[in-house]
Amino acid sequence: MNLPSTAVNVGSFTIFAVAQYNHLNSSQYMVAAHDGTGDDRLRLAVDGGTVFEYRAGSTGWKSVTAPADLDVHLFAMTSDVEGFLDGTSVGTASNSSTENPTAFNIGSYNRGQKDFFSGDLAELILFNRVLTTQEIAGMSGYLEQKYVFSSSGPSAPIGLVATAGDNSISLDWINTEPDLASYNVYRDTVSGGPYTQIASGVLTSDYVDNTVVDGTTYYYVVTAVDTNDDESGYSNESSTIYEVPFCLVGDLHFDCVVDLLDLVEFASQWLGSAGVSADFVGDDGVDIADFAVFAENWQREGDFSVVINEIHHNPDGQVELVEFVELYNPSPYGVDISGWHFCDGITYEFPPGTILPAGGYIVVAEDASLAYAPITVMGKYGVPSNLVYGPFAGSFSNGG
Repeated sequence: MNLPSTAVNVGSFTIFAVAQYNHLNSSQYMVAAHDGTGDDRLRLAVDGGTVFEYRAGSTGWKSVTAPADLDVHLFAMTSDVEGFLDGTSVGTASNSSTENPTAFNIGSYNRGQKDFFSGDLAELILFNRVLTTQEIAGMSGYLEQKYVFSSSGPSAPIGLVATAGDNSISLDWINTEPDLASYNVYRDTVSGGPYTQIASGVLTSDYVDNTVVDGTTYYYVVTAVDTNDDESGYSNESSTIYEVPFCLVGDLHFDCVVDLLDLVEFASQWLGSAGVSADFVGDDGVDIADFAVFAENWQREGDFSVVINEIHHNPDGQVELVEFVELYNPSPYGVDISGWHFCDGITYEFPPGTILPAGGYIVVAEDASLAYAPITVMGKYGVPSNLVYGPFAGSFSNGG
């Protein structure tokens, strides 16, 4: 089958095929397209008989594969290249080609008419652009309702996205299963699992995880359960890190704004003893110095995160105790980091009254005394001694 030279752009297409292979003991090309006598530029095939293969591109092109079998399947591929099997993504590969194949074969290799497809091809749909995730889900759902798939089970959700929020992580995904009853939600702290189920019987395509811990990265997958109580495979994995928001100094009600409620609380603690929540600086009771900080942030709002800006490990002089970690406050306001601590690899807790100034840096050194003498963080790296805290316990690995 020959197509006009402008019919298919290898850099912009989406293809769907409903098909079943009769055997897997040879290479078989369901769809193949090329430009002149060059290599394949678009391919859906069983190559070598062990995997379903999805390819598109030119020189150095890569393939995406999925385990092959003899079931009826919905195959789909975009020019990105992203391959789909029964509505579930099986991976992506690179494609920089913008060629327009002049030969488009259905059921055989496109050079020499060989490697013929042995099986049933019920429907082939080709779009001249990359469909959106929602469009792919819609087309997959349509074709899965139109045809009976032998043993694929429920279709897995797609497009899972995890977003950190207020004391929680929100999940959203897209359904591809027409016979849906509910969803199950799984998570782990390691990519790839093994995942632990945290919710079942979820009836909508979203979920809020309220059991998250500060500073932990969570990896999520979702499955669909149909009305026969069969469960799909996992969706794509999505991850995010939950971090407690660090609001402005003076925000005594933890709503990330310094306002009248905070002023009332501050007034109630005026001239109070050291260590109360309004004792922002000095650990010496609530006084005019604390009021100055409160006044500076009055009616300001924001959620500003302090970042680890640099980790200096494995120094060139192995006997020099000059390893350090540097924190940076990118916000326009000071942040009270009293009580913050490192607990992984090294351990250190900031003392009461530690304010990281707006746009400022703080260094936690392996030995804070060496900020002064003899081999010093200050002398070796130019760090002012008033910005050096420590010492920390433990050590960094040589890999950082």
